[in-house]
Amino acid sequence: GGGGGGGGSGGPDHLGKSSGFIDPASVTRVSSTPALWWAHSLEVKPSRIDFGKVLLGTTAEIPVRLQCVGINTVRFRVYAGHDYLSTSNTSPPGPLAPGMKSMFRVTIEPTEAGEFESQIQIVSHDEVVYLKVMANVLEKWIED
Repeated sequence: GGGGGGGGSGGPDHLGKSSGFIDPASVTRVSSTPALWWAHSLEVKPSRIDFGKVLLGTTAEIPVRLQCVGINTVRFRVYAGHDYLSTSNTSPPGPLAPGMKSMFRVTIEPTEAGEFESQIQIVSHDEVVYLKVMANVLEKWIED
């Protein structure tokens, strides 16, 4: 793959490893001030993904719903944060108008046993939403 964008200024880099979720009730909506870039515009369900027990060498997938809850149309990209993870659109590609929903699937295909934790990043022009992904990858099924 090619090089990615580095640090730099002007981006939402200062959000760090936070969940990226903002309580909509805490956001003051001021229509005359478009500079409020942090106003919540994407809602993700589920808010985190737990695949539970996954057998090594198999795949599992979970659907995710993304909804535009802001007042502007949102363009977004989804980035899988690990080699084990992939994402695929199940809705037509394109921007989301206010109220519109989009679906995508998160698939895990582990190549090592153990506890797994990563993040999916959903990046729009004005926010980054982090979707936590967890799994317990087993070499073989163990009867409880």
